[in-house]
Amino acid sequence: MPDLLAQLATDTLQLGRASATIHLTAGCLALVFGIIATFTRKGAGRHRLAGKIGVGLLLIVVATAFVLLILLDVLPMPGNISYKQDAVDLLALLFLTGTYSTLQGYRWAVNHKPKLDSDVVLAGMAAYISIFSFYNAIADLVLYPYISTDKALPMNPITATMITFAIGGLFAYFTYDDIKTYVKGKVTPQERVLKHTYRIMAALGGVFAAVSITNLGPIFVAHSWNPMPVYIVPPTIFGALTMYLANRVKTPKEA
Repeated sequence: MPDLLAQLATDTLQLGRASATIHLTAGCLALVFGIIATFTRKGAGRHRLAGKIGVGLLLIVVATAFVLLILLDVLPMPGNISYKQDAVDLLALLFLTGTYSTLQGYRWAVNHKPKLDSDVVLAGMAAYISIFSFYNAIADLVLYPYISTDKALPMNPITATMITFAIGGLFAYFTYDDIKTYVKGKVTPQERVLKHTYRIMAALGGVFAAVSITNLGPIFVAHSWNPMPVYIVPPTIFGALTMYLANRVKTPKEA
């Protein structure tokens, strides 16, 4: 039995490394193709091709995130049990947000119908993400404070609360927007493009933030710097870019 358990542990670590490598590679490539799609003319061939490749890569990111989520729950981690649970909860949130944002963002790009059965399911998913996020924001700050000793993920109750509270607010809006459109039963071309933009950018922004945190975080820890900018700057950059793109949709250039 000990030999079997040791082999299982080795296999689990190998699977984890492979999944992490695929996850990171697909995430970086998704950002590249997302940027290409962002700055090419909407509806053009290059935009469509880059968008489809980007969505495919985002689905790989989501799939490998699910594998990492399962492994994270069974492998030992530095810090106390509250830190490990928070890391698992945060990865679960990223998995759910990536799934929703990618699927619903792509849905509005390829299907113009205002009411689909999948909209009800995804609106429920957005509502769950919002509630789960707000609960974690409260739990991190009030119920289960902890100190992290993990140099790869310099997280503490303050930074965790910032992330989960922001996710909760964003997905409360997505829930409202999905329900409003479904009940109204109609959507203008401009509204459809905005829905697509907000959700795809949310998926790409999540990837950008995660890559930044996991790669820049250890550098900040090694130099004893405050890790707060790692959690603030990447989402702010993508938030500003999203608002810029949304403004272009709302006020298109005159021919």
